[in-house]
Amino acid sequence: MDVAAVEGRQDNAILSQRIDEVAAEGTRDYNELDNKPKIESVTLQGDKSFPELGIFIDPDEQYPRSDDYAIENTEITDMWNLIMNS
Repeated sequence: MDVAAVEGRQDNAILSQRIDEVAAEGTRDYNELDNKPKIESVTLQGDKSFPELGIFIDPDEQYPRSDDYAIENTEITDMWNLIMNS
């Protein structure tokens, strides 16, 4: 093995070690994170109501429920078969 190959392996090992060191830094505590996500410029931290997030819901409106969009397993199987046999 030539010198350049050995140096390249050493460089890769050092780079890998540095990446591991950087990746190890961090937190498991959401409250300690920087750049938390926002909705309507309101940081998502703690309990927020819809109005606090700028989301207003008309109580008289009939919103679709998730089971309104449910499909049967047979429909999924039929779609899968159609895709796979195309």
